[in-house]
Amino acid sequence: MPKHTAPTSTDVTLTAQSNFSAVPVDDGRKPSPPWVGGLVAAMIWVMALWLLGYTLLDLPFQQAIGPWNYLLLLGMVVVLAVVMRRWRGDVRRHVTDGAPAR
Repeated sequence: MPKHTAPTSTDVTLTAQSNFSAVPVDDGRKPSPPWVGGLVAAMIWVMALWLLGYTLLDLPFQQAIGPWNYLLLLGMVVVLAVVMRRWRGDVRRHVTDGAPAR
């Protein structure tokens, strides 16, 4: 059986050029208010309960809407995505001089 030999050429250089930084950058914008995180959590719970209520229970107000429940859920997902996209955490709270805050 032939032995595996590693390439002996040393002229191959790999370079990675990226503008990505592992340390969050403070761009001067104010962080989002604390209620935004609560709104996101509440929206996730409402969507989960709405979907479970429509698929597993016979709730009269959801049965009256019928298959439009799924379109309503899609609208909630879009609103949630917009809210989460616009959310900004507090960089100064989590990172201090390149080291994580304790």
